[in-house]
Amino acid sequence: MKHIALLIFLAFSFSCKKENNKTIPNSSNSDGASSSLINNSQFVSTITDAIKSDREGMVNINMQSYIDGIERQSFSLVNIPLKVGKHKVVSSRIVIAENTYRTRNDDSCIATFYLGEDDVLENSYYILESASDNYIQVKQYEASKSFVKGSFNLTLYRRDPKTRPQTQGFPDTLRVTDGKFEVTIK
Repeated sequence: MKHIALLIFLAFSFSCKKENNKTIPNSSNSDGASSSLINNSQFVSTITDAIKSDREGMVNINMQSYIDGIERQSFSLVNIPLKVGKHKVVSSRIVIAENTYRTRNDDSCIATFYLGEDDVLENSYYILESASDNYIQVKQYEASKSFVKGSFNLTLYRRDPKTRPQTQGFPDTLRVTDGKFEVTIK
């Protein structure tokens, strides 16, 4: 029995990697790994897509969290510059008139958080522009290996609190801190 417990412990230990005393999932079965704190609660996700953006020298990263085998939470980081440095993140929406929005069509680095069940959208969160610390920091980029590693901090708000009820226990504002990702770009 002690040997079985030891094998289970070893299997778990090697399925995770440590970075700055934080555990992030092993990226062997996905394009990469990501972790962060959302309102001080641990959020671990799998990077399901890391593809070059249609914008030159940029990458798009999609991170999903599955609960009971169903995709429930999704982060999209779009137009991340493939160069080491700190990059400001802005909202993917711009206000044209009161309560009228459209998607940005420029090289801005953007982020969006979605709640849903598989392909049924429950809520969308967008960057709160008034927050001063919305950024993605690329810490390492190896073009020869198509590898990028970085961190992020974001503050997002729920766009439609009146028309879409609160779901999954998330409040109207999300504070994402200590975000990390490492990924191989397709």
